[in-house]
Amino acid sequence: MTVSSSSKAIYGLQDIKLSNATIVSPAAGRVKDGAIVDETGNAAKAITIETRNTPADVNRDGAVDSADIVAVIKAMK
Repeated sequence: MTVSSSSKAIYGLQDIKLSNATIVSPAAGRVKDGAIVDETGNAAKAITIETRNTPADVNRDGAVDSADIVAVIKAMK
């Protein structure tokens, strides 16, 4: 996902949790004072967030474990 704006791409956040995803642009992007900021702390005008695809994480809970095997078995029934 890519979001862009002439001033602040994403702002007004109280908190954000990226489950199985990461901010890839701006480099070292993070949430600060309700906005996603760049490495210098300035509000980012363009943000790219990508999912971290783990093929074996069938149930998409962020872990590869026996729950994924159970999900596969249930899908095969």
